[in-house]
Amino acid sequence: MMKIICVFTVSIHTKNQDLANSGYNAPNTIAERRAQREKALEEIEKACQAVGAVFHHVQFEKLDFGEMNVLDLFYNADVAIVDLSILDQQSPLFYRLGVRESFGMKQNILLYNDFDPASTVPLKLSCGGYTLLSYKLNDNGQCVLTDPSGVRHLPVDSAESKILLSFRLKKLLQEVEIQS
Repeated sequence: MMKIICVFTVSIHTKNQDLANSGYNAPNTIAERRAQREKALEEIEKACQAVGAVFHHVQFEKLDFGEMNVLDLFYNADVAIVDLSILDQQSPLFYRLGVRESFGMKQNILLYNDFDPASTVPLKLSCGGYTLLSYKLNDNGQCVLTDPSGVRHLPVDSAESKILLSFRLKKLLQEVEIQS
């Protein structure tokens, strides 16, 4: 049975730096971002259940602190799903992903809450070797993938904006299962 670890912090415990530095207005509150992240976590769990995987959710702080059981889970899971939406967590998470890869564990999926398209594009460019899925809630409260290229802005009713995060994750996890 496939083991998946998800490093995902729903509550944002920063000094509001992300909000202060962002010129993008929506969603512009911590509560709105938390709601988007909560929905994304639900979608991750749904995708894991759909492929019959064992799902382990850990908070970033436990991984960053280096709790042995969390490190063991992270470095030995078949797939690591890591959310990079909190700017302060990105560097330590990339370090942990690098260590994981040094152990030959290359099945890593990165997520990012696309609250500011101007910051999504550079992140996408810096994650060239990884699968990065950017997401947001649409007007129907569904967690959908976004177009991080910034070239075109998709209307909410376009075909691409209807791709659910859970659907794309399920497909990726099925591909991992086949390769394993």
